[in-house]
Amino acid sequence: MGICFYTNCELNDITRRRANGYKQVQFSKDLNVPCMVSIESKDLDSDQPTLFIKPISKEEKEPEQYMILCKEIGFVGYNADFSNNISVMFCDNDYMLITLHKGMFVLQDNESTLKVFTVGVKDIPQVELNNILWKNAKDLISFVRYIDKKADFIYDFDFAFKVKGGKHLNMDSFSVKHIDEDDRDISLGAFVVLNETVDKKAVEEKEQAEKVKAQTRRNLDRYFS
Repeated sequence: MGICFYTNCELNDITRRRANGYKQVQFSKDLNVPCMVSIESKDLDSDQPTLFIKPISKEEKEPEQYMILCKEIGFVGYNADFSNNISVMFCDNDYMLITLHKGMFVLQDNESTLKVFTVGVKDIPQVELNNILWKNAKDLISFVRYIDKKADFIYDFDFAFKVKGGKHLNMDSFSVKHIDEDDRDISLGAFVVLNETVDKKAVEEKEQAEKVKAQTRRNLDRYFS
């Protein structure tokens, strides 16, 4: 699968301190954007498991995916019912690693030039500065907080979404649909272990509550008999 990497940020290592799994993202020193990349795991046996992104010598006319390191991403085409399939990995200091699987999004580089990225689409909405709806990590995290069980593991999934967004007549329009089955667990097993612990505790608390209710019922029966 061809992944093309791009960023409008400085390529310093990115931390993910609140993650149970990968604690940081590192970039190869010879990575120059845009370029095709591979993503590897490093230091899994340490207390700093790392995702390592490095360039590969692979040329493709159209990448199958774009991965963008950014703090803000733009969407257009809401009124045209234009949707985008993305996945988002949240990092510290409001950084995001966003992967575009299908659709389009917009990035603004350090010189305020708009860059448009597309995957798997031909007819795309017109892109103008006044019809772009910009979204940052806090905006997208607000949707994650409503996801059952995974809401407590914001930094342990590459969350999959179907997104529509844009501006029309100065009105913001945005919709997000979470695609649970396409989420990628990057907790390195922590989600399963911790979730099972929570479920077990919930079962134990429920069983204890049932015992208390049964004992209360027996006490009432004796009292009124």
